[in-house]
Amino acid sequence: MSKYTHKVPEYNLITNLAIPVFLFIVRVWPLWLSRSFSWVITALYYPFLIKRRHNYQENLKHILGRDLSRWFLFRTTFKMCVNYGYYLVDLFRFEVREKDIAKMKEVSQGQEHIEEAMKQGKGAILLTAHIGNWELGGLLASELGYPLNMVYYPDNSEKLDRSRTFRRLTKGVKEIRLDPDKLSPLDMMRALGKNELVAMKGDRLFRDSGVKVPF
Repeated sequence: MSKYTHKVPEYNLITNLAIPVFLFIVRVWPLWLSRSFSWVITALYYPFLIKRRHNYQENLKHILGRDLSRWFLFRTTFKMCVNYGYYLVDLFRFEVREKDIAKMKEVSQGQEHIEEAMKQGKGAILLTAHIGNWELGGLLASELGYPLNMVYYPDNSEKLDRSRTFRRLTKGVKEIRLDPDKLSPLDMMRALGKNELVAMKGDRLFRDSGVKVPF
């Protein structure tokens, strides 16, 4: 798993300049143009993320083998960053209409497990991997009427973090912020005690607090 420090100067410099523009245009530009713009932003900041890029590539070596070419590692980690840009575009363009909710209900799977768990009156924990557009899943669950608490770690960019928080709260998603100065687990227990959902990612390491194990 990757190790992240809370502040990355080069990341903050670029995001503080680009994020306000990015958040504005994704709401007014067509999808294809918004994604093209996010690709350009990714290309601009990618060369500066030396430590992050190294962590991404080390993870790939653990999964796919140590003999990967430099070009493959560069191309794959760049695509990972591009996909993150697409995730942000989709998140901040997200608007739910009644017919969209009905359509999503038709194709959703596993919803009965959530409902069965909540019948117990003790809430439920939704555990996911750090992959895909997990934020949209939380927003949709709230729109479907589930009382959802999203466990999150603050982003390196305060502007992006505030925008993401605003997006969650306006859609009815409550937050539980992971903070070493606060007793976040107690907030999770309170939510479960009120028969609410607690959603979290289960595979992301912060503050070098993990334990090394063979992969």
